[in-house]
Amino acid sequence: MEKRKIILDKGQAPGDILVFTTVVRDLKNQFSDWEIDVHTPCNAIYENNPYLTPLKKTAPGVEFYDVGYSDIQNSGWSGRHFSNAYYTELEKLLGVKVEQTSLLPDLHLTNEEKGWINQVENVFNYRGKFWLINSGHKADYPLKQWGFDNWQELVNLLSDRIQFVQVGERSGGHEHKQLKNTLNLVGQTDLRQMIRLGYHAQGCICHVTFHMHLMAAFQKPCVIIAGGREPRRWEAYPNHRYINMNGCLECCSYDGCWQSGNMEINEKSGETENKKCKQLVGGRPKCFQMIKPEKAAEEILNYYYGGILTF
Repeated sequence: MEKRKIILDKGQAPGDILVFTTVVRDLKNQFSDWEIDVHTPCNAIYENNPYLTPLKKTAPGVEFYDVGYSDIQNSGWSGRHFSNAYYTELEKLLGVKVEQTSLLPDLHLTNEEKGWINQVENVFNYRGKFWLINSGHKADYPLKQWGFDNWQELVNLLSDRIQFVQVGERSGGHEHKQLKNTLNLVGQTDLRQMIRLGYHAQGCICHVTFHMHLMAAFQKPCVIIAGGREPRRWEAYPNHRYINMNGCLECCSYDGCWQSGNMEINEKSGETENKKCKQLVGGRPKCFQMIKPEKAAEEILNYYYGGILTF
């Protein structure tokens, strides 16, 4: 097969861009003589990536592809994982078969980075073990919110055994409330710093967001408060504790409900669609209200009871 020069344009959120690293790794390993580059707003994810060759869109012979994941429309019935959708997409775009070798995202830290004092120690002079906690949500996806009272109760339940480090963005419509008994780094990390924090942390608890994919890349424990919006088979990794309510409510009886929580304009029809939750309890989705802090605490502790982690 002839040598090709390919630029893959990958926008969207950091979590989507991180998951995309799986197919980049396998594409390059299977077509080692190809030159491949990824154009993305999240270059920190691809820092030190050995599979990329810098390419310009205007250079002779360069193929340029905008990559999405349209297979999401079939995921509920197919049982395919989020990462699988990128392989399906690239196979259509490039006209080749790309064999997936792993679900895990692909990140590369240098030995120098790994040896740096982690940000928690640098800022707080804390040298012990810690878990990351992202309790925030984006304003455009209010249905991902468990409730800050639940997050605080979780911290309270485990504060004598686990040190939580609160993380997340403040820009771009992200909403966070400071949790008591945590070390707060919200809004104080760039993307590369966040990646290094994931490397140093014992584990993470969060909604369905970038951090779960980050922990998967390092094969670290993660507990995800998922509710019923996105199904387990699409999002979860084998070693993660994915707390969902799919199958328990009519609105997510098999697949996720995939609602955003807002009124939205359909891009094809131009009509306004109601994407708000149909089962709110106290202003929150019932599928999240059904998940109790004690359940989340138990799932974190199971990593210790099972022997994967030690206090």
